[in-house]
Amino acid sequence: MKLFIPWLLALLAIGGVFYFQNMTRQATQTVATLQQQVQELQVVREENERLKTNQVSKDELERLQKDSHEVLKLRNQVQLLRGEQDKLKQSAQAAQNQSQQAQARIEAVQSQLTAARQVAAAKSAVTPASAEDAINVCINHLRQMDAAKNQWALEYNKTGDAIPTERDISPYIKLDADGKIPPCPSGGTYTINAVNVPPACSIAGHLQP
Repeated sequence: MKLFIPWLLALLAIGGVFYFQNMTRQATQTVATLQQQVQELQVVREENERLKTNQVSKDELERLQKDSHEVLKLRNQVQLLRGEQDKLKQSAQAAQNQSQQAQARIEAVQSQLTAARQVAAAKSAVTPASAEDAINVCINHLRQMDAAKNQWALEYNKTGDAIPTERDISPYIKLDADGKIPPCPSGGTYTINAVNVPPACSIAGHLQP
């Protein structure tokens, strides 16, 4: 019994040493964990302080909200303007199409008028049946020009050596469909000459009697 007690005390002492070592190890781990948590908490505090420092003021926030509202308003206006622009483009295209159609109708009417004038000129043109008829028609034109010259000279007090132009005597003579002095049916060229000189034709034999 006396020998067993020292061994028991030794075992208890050894067990106590292991227990205290285990407790010390756990305490060390706990302290390390607490230190890590303290560091993390410090980081969180610093981040909060930084966010508080960078926090936008109320006035700035209102200004940003107002600017955002203005941007949205401008976007709506831009969309409306684009819609109006599209409508204007469509209207312009329609007007251009109508203008082209009107131009085409005008050209068609002009073509019809030209054709009608040609037909009227062909109907009104004198086609002599013989050379004698052509001479008579040409002499008739020369007489009309001579009378027109005299009437022009009388109205404007012109002397006998005054030489009128075709434009001068046009009001006093019956013009053709083109508004000109009727031409020689044989293709001759007329010379009006002075008032006291009878008009002439370039074709021989086409003379006033």
